[in-house]
Amino acid sequence: PKFDQSIHKRDVAAEYYVQNHCDKQFRNSMPVAVVGDGNCFYNTFLKLSGAGATTEASAVTSVELRARNVVELVLRLNEYINKYASLEMILDSFEDYVRKEMVHDTHFASIWDLLSISTVLNIDVISVYPKVNGDEDIHYQLLNGKLFSPLINKHATYDTKSKITTLTGVNHVKILFTNCNKQLKIANKKEDWMPNHFVPLLSLR
Repeated sequence: PKFDQSIHKRDVAAEYYVQNHCDKQFRNSMPVAVVGDGNCFYNTFLKLSGAGATTEASAVTSVELRARNVVELVLRLNEYINKYASLEMILDSFEDYVRKEMVHDTHFASIWDLLSISTVLNIDVISVYPKVNGDEDIHYQLLNGKLFSPLINKHATYDTKSKITTLTGVNHVKILFTNCNKQLKIANKKEDWMPNHFVPLLSLR
């Protein structure tokens, strides 16, 4: 998807991270503003759906998308764990996360949500993680430029009824781990930078 200033509002704070802390390959992208209401991960995909371009797209809410993602992840958990075994060290306890966070509306999404959303939407998702904490940051190492793809073949007819086809014409989405605020320059940094927001990255050309 391409950035269109007539319909997309840029996220100034996220743009700071893209230009100052993201790899060069992502700097020709513009972060699009998404409401930070706790559903920003799911709102990112709905934002790209055309915002009511079709009846089907407008009918899908962040709550429904979250619910479908929970079901998909729970039903095929072992498949996702095997596929993304390299991320094991940065994944929280699945049972605790689902019970306390994932199933609740407006709760911030985690890496678990990323594993299955590509299957639910039948698209590729590329995560972009800023190198604010330096080269040694394990989250940057494992998540920056990471491709999340559907478990099933994109062209298969199996289980198509359970998929939400809101992203018509879109075959991949770049999603940025960001923060609602720009990084504060503190001389004696005691805590690592942490993301608290997700936004989509759209190509400028």
